[in-house]
Formats: sequence, structure tokens, C-alpha cells
Amino acid sequence: MTTGVSIRRANASDAATLAQLRFRWRTEEAGETGLDLHTYQEQMAEWLKTHDHSHLGFVAIRDDVTIGEGWLALVERIPGPGQFLRRSAYLQAIYMEPSQRNIGIGALLIDEMIKTARELNLDYVAVHPSAKSFPFYRRLGFEETGRLLEFDMRPPKNPS
Repeated sequence: MTTGVSIRRANASDAATLAQLRFRWRTEEAGETGLDLHTYQEQMAEWLKTHDHSHLGFVAIRDDVTIGEGWLALVERIPGPGQFLRRSAYLQAIYMEPSQRNIGIGALLIDEMIKTARELNLDYVAVHPSAKSFPFYRRLGFEETGRLLEFDMRPPKNPS
């Protein structure tokens, strides 16, 4: 049920809320440890200021409460002779409050992000979904292209 929900581009006044949502997701659901919430919010506010040209934030709001977020990370690609300006983007950090999941709000959020990508004339938008969210992105029109290979630079979780 998406009644009373609005989606909009995030702005500087959303910094603390964006950080709080991401902190909750990464600590409660992903088990990350490190910074405390207050420090994370301060550092995230600074990060947002320096990345506002490359990372476009979006918020989902219901009844004046921010319940979800997503990021469009812009990528400037090497110019080509046939198409000099080449840009793409990655959907990143899509998060919805657990009580607001599976009712259509995430789709509204992604739709608004794709609309913005079209307005920016991007060549494509990619996403690196969790195994659980593959069906969601497929329903929204994302397709596996076979064009992406990844080299994971993180250390192994269980070194032997």
C-alpha cells in the first residue's frame, strides 16, 4: 500500500536521516560494527557535501517520516568518437524500513531513480543486488546482460 508516500531527491537537510537509515541497515541487518551512530551521521554529512555531484540520493517518505532511501552513483565513462559523452550509473544502498517492505514503495523509489537517469541521458543503470532481491529487480525491468565481471578485492571471510 503506497498511500501517503512520496519519493523525492534527497537534499542536505536529509543527511542525518539518510545516515540513520543506512546505519540501522548496516548494523542491524548486515552486522557491521565500527562507528557509533552520532559519529557516522557527522561523517556522512561531510561525505554528502563532497559527493553531491556523483551520488544522487533519493528518499521515500510516508506521512512526513523518511522510510527508505536509494542512491544513484554516477559514472563518467571515457569519451568515444561516436558518442563523446558517455555516462552510466549504479543503483546503490537501496533500503526500506522493514515494516514498509513488499508493498510497492521500493518500486516507486526505483522508478523515480530510473526517471532521473533518463533525464540525465545515461547509457545504462546497473545494480549489484543481493541474491534475495534479484526477482524484485527483474520485475522492474533489469536484465542480466552477461557483460559484467567482478574482481572482489575484499579479503576472504574464512581465510584458510
